[in-house]
Amino acid sequence: MLSNRSNEVLSYWYSLRRANKAPLRTQLDPTAIRSRLPDLIMLGWQDLDLVFRLAGTRVCELFGEELRDHDFETLWNPRSRDQVVEATLSAFRSETAIHCSVNATQDGRHVRLEMLLLPLRSAEGACDRLLGSIVLGEDAHPSYPIDPGSLVLKTWQPAFPPGTEPATSTEFARHGSSQSFIRRLFHLS
Repeated sequence: MLSNRSNEVLSYWYSLRRANKAPLRTQLDPTAIRSRLPDLIMLGWQDLDLVFRLAGTRVCELFGEELRDHDFETLWNPRSRDQVVEATLSAFRSETAIHCSVNATQDGRHVRLEMLLLPLRSAEGACDRLLGSIVLGEDAHPSYPIDPGSLVLKTWQPAFPPGTEPATSTEFARHGSSQSFIRRLFHLS
């Protein structure tokens, strides 16, 4: 179940979505979700890397540094990186909202985070950015930064508008090699 803070961002994203297509970036109006801006991130491609284009103040404080232009992958434990790549690529391919349950280490303690990955399209129609949010779980302390490289992806699955959860919600398949998929996606092999 999503937190109220995540539900607010997810509801806004779904309000912009038309005909099962991700919203255009130009449709975003930050004033519509002003209270959630500190929790938001924007990810985009730089060569074959997904990097932070923007990160809200609460997200930067959570990781103890400004994240703009940082590689998204570096936040993650190496064992989770393939799953994270699959989750982000799934959001892009399907133009579907993805909810991630994440474990992290904070001041030597294990804590939970909640992350949304919401695809956006360019004016040309290419799905090339992810709007997202990162929210601390109740067991985390907002004053301590998350240890670098400690994020572990527990689960990821489609996120539906609040109150419209399908009768059977199954997690997306997470099998196969992400690296080979990326190479095929970009016609590198």
